[in-house]
Amino acid sequence: MSTTDAALFAALSDPTRLQLLDRLRAEPGQSTSALTEGSGVTRQAVTKHLAVLAEAGLVRDVKQGRERVWEVDTTPLAAITAWVSGFTTSVVTTPPLEAEAQPEAAAPPAPEATPASEPLHASPGVAGTEASAFTAPRKPAARPGQVRRWRVPR
Repeated sequence: MSTTDAALFAALSDPTRLQLLDRLRAEPGQSTSALTEGSGVTRQAVTKHLAVLAEAGLVRDVKQGRERVWEVDTTPLAAITAWVSGFTTSVVTTPPLEAEAQPEAAAPPAPEATPASEPLHASPGVAGTEASAFTAPRKPAARPGQVRRWRVPR
């Protein structure tokens, strides 16, 4: 995969940009103002999203009189389609698991629930290590070479 393909996937990774592409595909030749209406984002955000799409080559602007309208350019999508189709033609199938191959085999018994009187977890032989469901998590240990500094309350 080339950096161009990576830029295409990055441009397509945002839901707002996908929405803009869908709107331009449904109705080509829309202005930035028309794309802003009903999108839920500001005109400046739409302009920035269109710039990312244009940089990836997915849209182009065409000057119509005093206005710039946007159109989808499907040429870069051919590279993505070819790349993805490589996965669909070379998919390796795995044999079914034994449980799937023999449906009449009984499922293993479910583990029994721990009684409420037992601690959730404890270190064997160490008193006071029992934890409840409301115990706050401990801070992680300092990394090697890192000195842990404690703040003294005033």
